[in-house]
Amino acid sequence: MPITIQVPFKVLPKETPWNEVCAWAIEKFGLPNFERYKFGNTNEYMEFIFQDEYDALMFQLYCGHGKRVNHQSEEEAMAQWL
Repeated sequence: MPITIQVPFKVLPKETPWNEVCAWAIEKFGLPNFERYKFGNTNEYMEFIFQDEYDALMFQLYCGHGKRVNHQSEEEAMAQWL
């Protein structure tokens, strides 16, 4: 089951802007793909959907502001981006 981490734009400190969070994710996990993680965003938050529990935990610890969100399925999570 995929693990979803939401990172709200409003709570990111000035020292860690959204583009730094995305750059770190790419450096650590590679470009978003269907095997390791996916990325999407809304006006309020960025959403990272990880396939592996360890990857999700490492990302959440790095971010510090990310929260886990329980979706029933990956399709339900991605439907919010449309």
